[in-house]
Amino acid sequence: MTGVVCDIDGVLWIGGQPGVGAREFIADLVRGGYPCVLLTNDCSVSQSARREELIAAGFPAGGWELISASGLIADHLVAQNVRTICALGYAEAFLPSSVSVTTDPEAAEAVVVGDCFRSFDVGAVGPVLSALERGVPFLAAQRNATWSDGLHTHPDNGFFIAGLEYCAGRPATILGKPEPAAYHAALRRIGCSADDAVFISDSESEVAAGAELGFDTIHFTTPRHFSDALARAETLREAQCCVA
Repeated sequence: MTGVVCDIDGVLWIGGQPGVGAREFIADLVRGGYPCVLLTNDCSVSQSARREELIAAGFPAGGWELISASGLIADHLVAQNVRTICALGYAEAFLPSSVSVTTDPEAAEAVVVGDCFRSFDVGAVGPVLSALERGVPFLAAQRNATWSDGLHTHPDNGFFIAGLEYCAGRPATILGKPEPAAYHAALRRIGCSADDAVFISDSESEVAAGAELGFDTIHFTTPRHFSDALARAETLREAQCCVA
């Protein structure tokens, strides 16, 4: 059975609201029994808050999964038994209950960078760099240069990550897309292999990464283009041929 891994912003969520046919698309997947996970790099809110937002906007209340960059960070911190971090960005979005934030670089077991556009404290940069000088893990949700809401393109957190990497002299470990681990997390959630799944995104780099892992891919371009292709297709495999 074909599994579906689908991006949210710029695909299902356009300009701050559900895209044309997006709710119906997910509802059709649920009714058809397709395993489905929404995979987003959003780290501006918690994973559970993003799911609640979608349900409140009319997406089905069940039958699909959601994995966000916030959730991937939280899961990683728990799995690595990290207890104390230095953080940049909106830490409340990714902070599990077992982890606390410190401004003491000597106490930090890792540095985590979330959504710096929602919350950026220039005073926290010094402790973060001092912690990185000690060699603690350097984690980030993603380093994309831009993101699209389906209507406009905006600068993304790569703006901040690149500067921190330059100052620290080493790269961050990225937990979100287009890193393979994010796709593998989605596949584990729905119990599918990549060669039995479709990946949908508006990002060329994310689509390319999905294809390299073995997914069938749909490069989303516009709401009309996507909904027209799905309307012509009887199956997701046919939709892939229409849109990719």
